[in-house]
Amino acid sequence: MLLIAFASLTIFALFSLVLPLVSRAGMSKGRTIIDAVFHDEQLVELERDLERGVISADQIDGARTEIHRRLLAADPDEPLRLLSRRGNLLLIILICLGVPAASVAIYGRLGAPQLPGLPYSSRQSDPAIRMASLVDQLAARLEVRPEGEGYRRLGDAYALLQRPDDAVEAYRRANNMGVDDGRLFSAWGEALVIANEGAVIPEATRLFLRALSVDAKNQQAKFYLALAEAQNRSVGQTGSGE
Repeated sequence: MLLIAFASLTIFALFSLVLPLVSRAGMSKGRTIIDAVFHDEQLVELERDLERGVISADQIDGARTEIHRRLLAADPDEPLRLLSRRGNLLLIILICLGVPAASVAIYGRLGAPQLPGLPYSSRQSDPAIRMASLVDQLAARLEVRPEGEGYRRLGDAYALLQRPDDAVEAYRRANNMGVDDGRLFSAWGEALVIANEGAVIPEATRLFLRALSVDAKNQQAKFYLALAEAQNRSVGQTGSGE
């Protein structure tokens, strides 16, 4: 079923890309046919005028030339239009072949086609999925009955699930509800560092300093403050080198 879904999405994407090219070529061809029909009708009408004596034989050659000139003026870019249609056809072929090939190549590089399918029952027993479900239940319960320690536990759970932005918000709410020990501040600061891709930002530094002010032996805070000093020194050396 998954392969059928992927194939359907690919066909829909190809149709969306190709339709404007096909429509443009069709409109150009339709315009050419209409001009040609109108040209033939004018020539027939000219012959009728000659038979009725509305126009003389001396004038008919000039009138025919004028009708031909109008046809050419109505579509002076027909050779270029022909090239455009050929270009559209080439582009359609490239899209139809290139998009599926690129999709398969990207999936083969970034995806995991070698992994077997995981049935729903097996996924339910997966510890990571079960933990994520329990964390969602805890978050929903805290929305109804908020309390500080509960938000601290929620922040710790988000950190384990590698959701640092959610962990930061949970620790902030725990602090707003009266939790202010060193372990909270250091965990909060670490979540900020992870959320900022390893950079010890000023807000995180302030949290680590608060952690040490409450617990002078907090090793987590000491580590990140040392890391912040090393990062600042590295930035200073880079600036002086430039």
